[in-house]
Amino acid sequence: MDTNKLGTMLRERREEKGLSQVKLGKLSGLHHAHIARIERGERFPKGSTLRKLAEPLGFSEFELCKLAGFISQDAVDRVDKVKCPRCGELNPLDVTRCIYCMRNMRR
Repeated sequence: MDTNKLGTMLRERREEKGLSQVKLGKLSGLHHAHIARIERGERFPKGSTLRKLAEPLGFSEFELCKLAGFISQDAVDRVDKVKCPRCGELNPLDVTRCIYCMRNMRR
C-alpha cells in the first residue's frame, strides 16, 4: 500500500475511535509526532509500529499488516490455519503469536 493511503486509513480509523494523536500515542507507546508523520505519509511504519497501533485502532495485528501490504491477499488465501490453544481462534501458521489474544502459540 502506498504511504499516503495507509496514513489516511490510519487517520480515519483514529478519528472514528475518537482518539487524538496524543491519546493514540499513549495507548500504543509511540510518540504522537511519529504518528503524525505516518498519517501525513512522510513515513511508512515498520511491522513493529503497526503491531503497536493495531489494538488501539481496533485492528487485528494480522489485518493491519495485510492492509499495509506486508502480507499479500494471495498469501492469506494459501495459508493454512491453526487454532490458538488459549482462545481457540484460527490463526495463520506463519505467525508465532496469536493475533487475537497475543499469546505465544505452539505449533
